[in-house]
Amino acid sequence: MRKYKTQTQLFCTHCHCETDHRVIYIDKKISEIDCIACHKMTRIDFDIRSYFHRGLRERALTKPSRLAQEYRRSHRAFLNGLSLRMISKPYRIAKDLKRSKHIIDRYKKDHHNPN
Repeated sequence: MRKYKTQTQLFCTHCHCETDHRVIYIDKKISEIDCIACHKMTRIDFDIRSYFHRGLRERALTKPSRLAQEYRRSHRAFLNGLSLRMISKPYRIAKDLKRSKHIIDRYKKDHHNPN
């Protein structure tokens, strides 16, 4: 799970004109939209735990086909990197889970205790 920020022009219902807005995504879902001119923030609620679990399940289910595609693209590179990837996988999973937990905790705090 990753958090992304971007800036774009949107019509602000508070300013009644087009202004720059900061848009925050969690993976591919919009989490917040903030007008840079008037600082009016719109939070978009969704069940983040369910979203996280669906994404995790999807990644696990598609892993065999992704590995097969990688193997077909380059047998040698796949086999050469396999041992290192197997050794580092527990670390990468732990790092991903820690980052995801931080994002989930922050989302729950921000969306259940708005300013």
